[in-house]
Amino acid sequence: MRKFLCCIVLACASCTSSLAASPVAHRIRATPEATGSSTVDVSFATPRASVKPHVVAAAPVVRPKPAATADLTSFRRLGTWVDVFDYTNDPSTIRPLVDAMPALGVKTLYLETARPNSATDIAYPSSLSAALDDAKARGLHVVAWYPPDFANVALDVRRSLAAIHFRTARGNMFDAFASDIEYTQGVPDATVRSARTIQYSQALRDAVGSSYALGGIVIPPTSLQINPQRWPNFPWRALAPLYDVFMPMNYWTAHARTAATATDLTRRNDELIRSFTGKPVHNIGGLGADADPSQVAAYVQAAMSSGSLGGGLYDFKTTASNLWSVLRRFN
Repeated sequence: MRKFLCCIVLACASCTSSLAASPVAHRIRATPEATGSSTVDVSFATPRASVKPHVVAAAPVVRPKPAATADLTSFRRLGTWVDVFDYTNDPSTIRPLVDAMPALGVKTLYLETARPNSATDIAYPSSLSAALDDAKARGLHVVAWYPPDFANVALDVRRSLAAIHFRTARGNMFDAFASDIEYTQGVPDATVRSARTIQYSQALRDAVGSSYALGGIVIPPTSLQINPQRWPNFPWRALAPLYDVFMPMNYWTAHARTAATATDLTRRNDELIRSFTGKPVHNIGGLGADADPSQVAAYVQAAMSSGSLGGGLYDFKTTASNLWSVLRRFN
C-alpha cells in the first residue's frame, strides 16, 4: 500500500468478452504452499448478459435460516501492517517484528502474503509460517491481505484463497482476510475495472461463505471526491454485501500534516463509507514515517468517536516509538 500510495477475467482472454458470455463454471485450485496439506476448489459462473425475465407460478414462501455472522474481532482495536517488502523467505527477517508487537499494544497483525507479480501464490511461505506461529503464540490475531490488480482475476482469486487456506505445520491459519482494492493501472478502463472487482469479490465470498470475515481495503471516499478520475463510479453498493468491514486508507499524512486535518478526514471517511455500504469501518491512519503524536492523537480520537472498530498506522517498521503510547488508546 505504501509502495504505490496514496499507498475469474474468468480464465478467458478478455474480461469484456466474459461479461457477455453464457454461464460457464470455472474452477480454481489453490494449494497452501507452506505444507501443501490441503487444496480448495472453487466454482463460479460467468455473469449473464441481460435477459428478459420470464414469469413463473408463485411458489410457497420459504423463510431461509439467518446467514451466519462473521466474527469481526480481528478488526477491532489496534492493528499494524507488514507488507512483502518488509521481509524475505528467511524467517529471521520477520520474527523480530512479531516479537516486538505485543509489548507495543498491537492486537492484530495485518500481513501481506503476495502481490500479483510475486513468483508464487504465497511469496515467502517459510517466513509466513514462522510469523503465524509466533503471532498465535503471543495471542495476536492475524489477518492476511493481498492487493488484486484485476489484470487477471483468476490469478487474484487463486492467490487470495491460497492465503485464506494457508496452514502452518502446527496447524495455525489466518483469522480473516482483507482485499486491498486500490490498483488502477492494471485495468485503465474504470468500468471494466469495477466489473472485475465485483467478479473477484463475489468469487471470494462464494468460496468462503458468509461466516468468514472479509475486509475491503479501499481508497478513501474523500480521495475519490478530490480526484474522481482515479476511479469513477467506484462500486460501493455492489461491494457492500460482499465484505464485512471496510478499511479506508485514510492517509491524512498525504495532505496538510495537522491534527485538524487528521480529525476531519478520519470522521468524513468513516461517515461516508457507512453511508455508502452500511458496514462497519476499521480506519487505517496515515503513514507512520510522516506522523507526529499530536496528529496521531487527533486521528485516534476521531476514529473512536466516529465508531471505528479499530485502527493503526501504515506500517509497523516506519511507526516511530513515540507514537505507540498514543495508538494504544485504540485498546
